[in-house]
Amino acid sequence: MIKRIIYNVFKSLKHRTSGVIALEFILIYPVFLLLILGGIEAYWVLHVRHTMSVAAEQGARAMAHNCVSEDEAVNLTQEYLTLTGLNASFEITANQQDPDPQWASVEVQVPYSEVLLVGLGVFSSGYLSAKSTIYKSPECIQLLSNQI
Repeated sequence: MIKRIIYNVFKSLKHRTSGVIALEFILIYPVFLLLILGGIEAYWVLHVRHTMSVAAEQGARAMAHNCVSEDEAVNLTQEYLTLTGLNASFEITANQQDPDPQWASVEVQVPYSEVLLVGLGVFSSGYLSAKSTIYKSPECIQLLSNQI
């Protein structure tokens, strides 16, 4: 008798599938959404990092080949970052003698918290940085040695 009741209950459950799709959606959607948002966030961080690298390279190239001052290189780098549409407080440092007088370098830093789109917490602390160091042209090396 009890076996028959249990058998009938399981037999009726076997054919009732209403709500299964909703249940599967509820279980899968948060994981899927987290993966999509994580991918978007990772892409954005890589995009900002690449843009910062290009901006640092432009500033270092201006110092190395056009013989501009450190302040002009910082302004050029900031202008490039502004033109790309990145609205964050970047810390830009330019150095005419890093690691020695034949090299020009520009470093750009920004806190991760200022460039995040979604803010999942994976990249929430620390700094995103990019640095470019370029060998100076002989004319710029000569000009800098005459100024010192």
